[in-house]
Amino acid sequence: FGVPEVKKLKTVFVQKIKEAQKAAIYAIYKDKIDELITGTVDNIDPGKRFVSVNIGRTFVTLPRKEMIGDEIETIRPGQQLKVYLSGIGNSEQGIVVSRACPGFLKRLFEEEIRDVYDGTVIIKDIARVAGERSKVSVMSNDFNVDPVGACIGPGGSKIQKICAQLNHEKIDIIQYYDLKGLFIAECLQPAHVVGVKDNGDGSYIAVVKDGELKVAIGKKGVNARLAVKLAGGKIDIKEYSEAVEENIDFVPVEELKKQNDELVKEKKRLAMIEKSKEDEEKRKQTLASLTASADDIEDDEEYEDDDESLENETSSEEETLDTPV
Repeated sequence: FGVPEVKKLKTVFVQKIKEAQKAAIYAIYKDKIDELITGTVDNIDPGKRFVSVNIGRTFVTLPRKEMIGDEIETIRPGQQLKVYLSGIGNSEQGIVVSRACPGFLKRLFEEEIRDVYDGTVIIKDIARVAGERSKVSVMSNDFNVDPVGACIGPGGSKIQKICAQLNHEKIDIIQYYDLKGLFIAECLQPAHVVGVKDNGDGSYIAVVKDGELKVAIGKKGVNARLAVKLAGGKIDIKEYSEAVEENIDFVPVEELKKQNDELVKEKKRLAMIEKSKEDEEKRKQTLASLTASADDIEDDEEYEDDDESLENETSSEEETLDTPV
């Protein structure tokens, strides 16, 4: 071979090695997609565009846009850092990680809140602007569990632990309601919504107390944008006096709560009926099992009676043979 052929062969060989390494890395991390991985910050780009994180078998690049706010200003080499493995991209992207996506926040909830981890509290959806504010809608199929209180914890202890890992990003825990109007009122927290009108075309008008329009919209419109994303519909926000002046026929929140109470009662009634059916089915299965067991016992007793009769007959025959003629 000449020099050009050797160089070409060397290039192909190196490329094959890289492909094999990437395949091995993919095999290791493919089952960890959508999970949190704790790594160590290796180095920071001089232009502060990204940081390199050692996650054990390989290094991953965490772009600035996938960080929480301006945390790159405080990150230091050697620091432990949790990242969310959102996927494995092409040969150029490699392993894709993030700290700004909703999945990262969801996994933190599962780590810090046992009720979320075991499924007692269900996270319906998350809307997030990393570093500024997040809204998390939660619910529970157990009527005796308060999902919002379970996430906040005594004195806010649980949610504070999560906020501390997010550079004190604000988090609103929202009670999920099947009644859309009431859910929209919750989504606009911390503003106080007095009523909601359903326009019938997937859009809504939320009426807030006078003087709370800015609170409902939020800084740079973040609160309103997150509410729209979480509720899944366009929301027009108006103050009470403006709504009255425009003769907007909205439904008061108190009335929406009464409607929701009726829906909850109906759900409980259906749940009790379903539970009664399940209990009846279990009772039938238990009764059938006991009946089968009783039949087996009777069969065993019959076999024992037959064995005793056979033994008695055998004993009689033996006595007869032993008696002198």
